[in-house]
Amino acid sequence: MHGHISPFWKDVLSILDPNSVIGLVLRENIKFKIGDGSSILFWSDVWIGSNALRSIFPRLYQNSTFRNGLVNEMGQWVNDQWRWNLVWRRNLLSYEEQQYHHLLSMLAPTKIQQGRDDKLIWPCNSDGSFSVKSCCTLIDNTFSANDRVFEANVWIKGAPPKVQVFLWLAVQDKVSTRAFLHQRTVLSATQASCVFCNSDLETSEHLFIHCNFSRSVWMKVLDWWGIQYCLLKTLDSLLLQWPEMVHGKFQRSAWRLISSSTIWGIWLLRNKIVFEEGTINLFDCFSIILHRVAIWLHTQDSNFTYTGNDLLRSSDGIKLWCNKKS
Repeated sequence: MHGHISPFWKDVLSILDPNSVIGLVLRENIKFKIGDGSSILFWSDVWIGSNALRSIFPRLYQNSTFRNGLVNEMGQWVNDQWRWNLVWRRNLLSYEEQQYHHLLSMLAPTKIQQGRDDKLIWPCNSDGSFSVKSCCTLIDNTFSANDRVFEANVWIKGAPPKVQVFLWLAVQDKVSTRAFLHQRTVLSATQASCVFCNSDLETSEHLFIHCNFSRSVWMKVLDWWGIQYCLLKTLDSLLLQWPEMVHGKFQRSAWRLISSSTIWGIWLLRNKIVFEEGTINLFDCFSIILHRVAIWLHTQDSNFTYTGNDLLRSSDGIKLWCNKKS
């Protein structure tokens, strides 16, 4: 859907449901500069003025046939001229016709440019660039203390932004687990069981902690590091206490990345089973987790040269590297 924006933004936007509160908060604080319109959601992204069109024209949005349509899907080129062609679910009422004419007057100055990429701007930073810190500040300013129902710091340095946002959703049980989809009436109750065990309801906490397979993944990670630990009840409490298990600045940073990679790895395997008929394999899951951590650590510090295979052989690669740096 977002084919012409950078891989960075494509990653972040890909896990934000445009119809969710969280997705709306971030999307409505992202500005777009129009190019060919192939990367911009017509109704939900902010690309005209300072508000999303769905907020300005809620009745028209509800009546639109393509609520999640892109800008370049809302019209066509005729003799090298762009013409808007919005399609409605039913005939417009008289006052809706007036709103539609107002919308067309807003769209009139817009120039769709063939072959030119759309540009994405993050106005929360003066230079238009995205930072996790500014994103976190936006979230803190948007939601009250009562809304922020978790304590763990999910904005983990070194993890890709997509993974950080995913952790933020996961601790609030707002990722698209089967239980989440059942609550939205997408799945029936009989379809909401865990992908791994096929017995318990697939909530975030069950999927990432309490399922026997997921618990086995965590136990293998802990055993690899040489730690004995009893997993806590909630994902929030687990992430909150996870860094306290190890000592040393770099060790804690790496250990937090390991927890992020573990949660992300469980999610990716879950999706592979659902969408690609994948199979459960504990060692493969554990191996991918460590290979991913090795890449993240090298990206964070090019001096870190241990590979995923090195880490598979022993966690001493990280520990010894820490000692050399200390």
